[in-house]
Amino acid sequence: MSKEFNTVKDVIEDIVTTRTQTSAKAKDEVRVAQAMLNDPTYIVDVYDKNGVCGQYSPYTDTRNMVAEIIKDATKMGANEATELSQNYKFSKNSAQTMINFSKEFVNTYLETGRKLPLGVREKSNCALVKKHKEAKVNSFPMASSIDADGNKVYTSSPASMTPAYETIRVVGSCPAHLKNK
Repeated sequence: MSKEFNTVKDVIEDIVTTRTQTSAKAKDEVRVAQAMLNDPTYIVDVYDKNGVCGQYSPYTDTRNMVAEIIKDATKMGANEATELSQNYKFSKNSAQTMINFSKEFVNTYLETGRKLPLGVREKSNCALVKKHKEAKVNSFPMASSIDADGNKVYTSSPASMTPAYETIRVVGSCPAHLKNK
């Protein structure tokens, strides 16, 4: 039976201290997402060139979305819908749905050819961009024998074909607010 963690900080700390590898783990994605959606204390600073210019709370943002859905679906008043949304706890399934949507949004938006900025934070200013890689033929040096002096003799490996594909690249620069210090 796994421990229950209530805050994003607790979940991240648990993952960092117990992980043995850095590969993706869907269970941890859901744990972090669910904590972000249900933790009213998790608030991140948003930066511009001068420093902190605002804050973002996934808890508040999603509660506003839930209230809007309740209000529109039931035709109840905004205050009552907001009050109901405050009692809502996102389940693992709801967190997984948010993750699925977020991933598909990234992939779909990058089809436009535009960069997707991830927002300036305290120590980062990153964006994602889709990049097309052309098909190419690769060959690599491989040791095929040893000469009379005991040195390895290299020849080219048989050529292998890498087909054309698309990849996502991260681009980033030093945040302006750090440069302005």
